[in-house]
Amino acid sequence: MLPGEDTFGQGTEAYPGVNAHIHQYLFCLRPDPNIDGVENTVFQVDARPAADAVGTPGNCYGNGFYADKTMLATAGTSISDSDALKSRTWDVANTNKRNSYSHKSVSYKLVSRGAPPLLPKANRLAWKRADFARPTIHVTKYHDDRTHPADRHVPQSSGVPSEGLPAWIAADPDPQKTTSPYAGGAHVAAPAT
Repeated sequence: MLPGEDTFGQGTEAYPGVNAHIHQYLFCLRPDPNIDGVENTVFQVDARPAADAVGTPGNCYGNGFYADKTMLATAGTSISDSDALKSRTWDVANTNKRNSYSHKSVSYKLVSRGAPPLLPKANRLAWKRADFARPTIHVTKYHDDRTHPADRHVPQSSGVPSEGLPAWIAADPDPQKTTSPYAGGAHVAAPAT
């Protein structure tokens, strides 16, 4: 920073001439979870209030709520954002295997809490480079050759065209549905601050 330079609220002078910029971290994960085998399916899970009327067996005192699970059936329909108002999470599950105690599908939960969406302005360079982080999560069928979901060289990329998640989804947005559309794993991207 120059002496007396204004950061316009986008940073703090941490030492004379040193601006500690306010910034956003972007994480991109490429998990291959294999939850008790390769037949894995991803579900979006939202907390919802019970629809039953107060005083009924399903909501006796009016404080009933449940976890509403929606299968993310195709890559084209699996793009999703975090939603704190619904306590949204995602379960990667093997629906063919049951936990011996809960009697539900064995699964692993992905959690994204308190992170804003991608903050750079649309169509600017940082926004173009981070197309993988515009939604909180993408889920695609695992392929060994898809090794760079955030693109090969994010800091050097022009962002056009993407060689990562958006390109993979555009190439095969709605593959033939199976009982386990994400067999072998998933690709996940998530912005965080």
